[in-house]
Amino acid sequence: RVDTVKGLVSYESLITWWYCILRTEQIKFLFVFRCVEYMNDGDTFSGPILFCDLDGTLLPHVYNTADGSLRTPTFKEGPAFPHIIQWLQLGGRLVAVTGSSPSTHTERFWDDIPRQLCGNRQVLFAVDTGASLYLQDPNGSLVEDELYFHHNFPKGCGFSTEQVQGLIDVGKDAIAEFYADLKSNPSLIKDSKLFHLRTKSQEIAPMSVPTSSDVNQFPRVELRSAGVVFVGIPVSLCERYYEARLNLLGFPMECKPAGRLCYDILPPGTGKHLVMDWVLGKAAGHEDDASAPCHAVAFGDRPKGNDAGLTARHSKGVPFVSVCELDAEVPDHVRSHHVGRNVEGAARVLAELVLQIETNGASTHIDVTAAVALAREKLLLEPCH
Repeated sequence: RVDTVKGLVSYESLITWWYCILRTEQIKFLFVFRCVEYMNDGDTFSGPILFCDLDGTLLPHVYNTADGSLRTPTFKEGPAFPHIIQWLQLGGRLVAVTGSSPSTHTERFWDDIPRQLCGNRQVLFAVDTGASLYLQDPNGSLVEDELYFHHNFPKGCGFSTEQVQGLIDVGKDAIAEFYADLKSNPSLIKDSKLFHLRTKSQEIAPMSVPTSSDVNQFPRVELRSAGVVFVGIPVSLCERYYEARLNLLGFPMECKPAGRLCYDILPPGTGKHLVMDWVLGKAAGHEDDASAPCHAVAFGDRPKGNDAGLTARHSKGVPFVSVCELDAEVPDHVRSHHVGRNVEGAARVLAELVLQIETNGASTHIDVTAAVALAREKLLLEPCH
């Protein structure tokens, strides 16, 4: 007999597995009981769900200061922070989904949210492009949701040791070649926001590119729980330097840009869509029009990159708001909800959505199309920062 524990799960569908092992002298029985649909009981957190990328969407981009040091702004320093706090205070839910690891983004993101707004799964924190999901336990600590991992990856997740080493070698060789080319041809970098790469005037040998998760190490090859990330080459040049080398490795993988200078290498099937599928379950997808009022919305700045999974339900009740810097990087199927301007665009749309909740209540559907239209009008009147 399985009883629902009030307050354990208050809003989203959750699959819980109960294992009962009976042993005799010769036989072991494994009974698996599957309890599905711990649904919202209607009295807490009935507000809309926000699926949101972090870097470039909620978190300002990392940048180099005048003295050449690396600056990593936190969530509190971005324009979206006050609107997210209001969203949560009004009963909304936040599912943050990043390609980064918990070691870097716990401090930059999670620690900035008041603990009283994170409990009872009101805020979920997915890392490594959806490979792992974290939440706050009753003691206020950040813990991994192992049910999520075992549901999505019953046979484990990741590349073999040999495959990882091959990826590391590719990343280091490609990054070294890029900086050697940049030394002789500074015009390779055309984006003024990336001109600081030109200051790396000395040639970087493959052995000098570290394997590290330290954001202060740049460039680098970073190992994640599910894959590998190459950090150091502008996204516009990633295919030129990585693609041929990766094809020679001869095993399946999914490659997606994850930031201005980041390139994700993931096992097939991994992606941010896993988080959305887990939280919404089969309850979503009842809408067939992205312009219709909805009860969930997604934001991201890489709709053709590692945020592609968050666009999967755009026409099925979870519209995707694009805050991508470049119009050319916006897929046609989400162009109707493109705002641009990264964190500024996200903050402006969030402000409009919060206003809707304040006016109509958290239990009503939100009109994302109207919020996007108003945000576009107001952004035209605001200078870019």
